[in-house]
Amino acid sequence: MEFVAGIEKIKGNIAKTTDKINEESTKNSLILPMLIAWGYDPYDLDEVSYEYTAQIAEKRDKVDFAVLKNKEPIMLVECKPMHDKLKVTHLSQVYKYFGAVHECKIAVLTNGITYKFFTDFMRVNTMDLIPFFEVDISNVSPEDEVMLRMFGKKSFDNKNIRNAARTLFRIRRMADRMKEEKDKPTDEFLGYMLDKWGVSKTDKAKGDIRPLVGKALDKFCLENRKPTIPTGSEPSKDSTATNTEEELDGYHIVRAICAKVVSPASVTINPTSSSYYCAVQLGKTTKQIIRMYFNKKGQKHVEIWNGDKWMRYDVDSVSDIYKYDAEILAAVKKRL
Repeated sequence: MEFVAGIEKIKGNIAKTTDKINEESTKNSLILPMLIAWGYDPYDLDEVSYEYTAQIAEKRDKVDFAVLKNKEPIMLVECKPMHDKLKVTHLSQVYKYFGAVHECKIAVLTNGITYKFFTDFMRVNTMDLIPFFEVDISNVSPEDEVMLRMFGKKSFDNKNIRNAARTLFRIRRMADRMKEEKDKPTDEFLGYMLDKWGVSKTDKAKGDIRPLVGKALDKFCLENRKPTIPTGSEPSKDSTATNTEEELDGYHIVRAICAKVVSPASVTINPTSSSYYCAVQLGKTTKQIIRMYFNKKGQKHVEIWNGDKWMRYDVDSVSDIYKYDAEILAAVKKRL
C-alpha cells in the first residue's frame, strides 16, 4: 500500500540522517515524503503552497507549507529541524495565521519525526496550544495509522477529522487530569472516593488514602492493559493480499469511522469474493458491516447492514463512504 510504503521510506530516511541536519534538509528528506504518502503532489502549487503568506495586521507572516483544496488552505504545516524539540514557542507564526484564515481548521507542527496536530476546540478560530493528536513517525501504532490516514488527499474531510479529533482531545485532557490526580491527589478527588465508599470525608480519612491513589491507578492500568499489536503489522485476520488499492482505501476510511466506537484493530477486511465485493467486518465474516462493490461494471456502490438487511448506497468515489458514517456506526453497534 502506498501510505505504508511512504511511512517506511521516511523511517529509512530518519535512520540515514546526521546530527547536523538543518530545517531545509528536514523538509526535503522527511516532511515532503510525508505529504507524498498522504497523496499530495508537492510539485503542484494548487495542492501544496510553500512559504504560504497572509496579510495580518499589515505584517506578512509565512507558514512553511499550506496544503490546499480548491486553492484554499485546509492544513497548515510549520516545520522545524529534525533534532529540535518541539515547543509552544514554535507555534507563533502558524498560530497567527490560523486565526486569520477561519476556513482552515488543522495546523501541524513537526520536526519530521514528531507530528503534533492542532485545531480550535477551546475557542472558535483561535488555535489550541494543546495538540489533539501527536504521533512519532518512527513508531506508528495501528490506531495512529488510522488517524494519520484521515489527513490524506482522498480521505480529508473536516467534519470527520474534527469528530475524531474531539474524541482524542477529550481523552487526552482526561488522561492528563488522571495523571495529575495520581501524582498529587486533590481533596475533591479524595472526597469523591470516600463518598462512594460511604466513609466520612474527614481530613484524617483523606490523609489515609492519599498515598494509595497512585498505587490503585497503577494496579488498575496494569490489570486492564490490552495486548498491543506490533508496529506496522495488521490484525492476523486482515487478509489484504488480493484486494485492490481502491478497496484498501475504502477499508481505511471505514476503519477510521469505526474508531469512534471500537478499536481499529478489530476492524478487518476480506479478499474480494466471487460476488465482486469485499467486506469490512468486526473480526469475522458473520459480523460484516459493509460490502464494497468496486470491481463490477456499472455504478460503484456499497451495502451497509442495518440490522435486518443490506442497504445499497451508490458512490462516485471511495471518499463518498464518509457520507454514510452514521449508517456505518449504526451497523457496528448492531454487530457488537
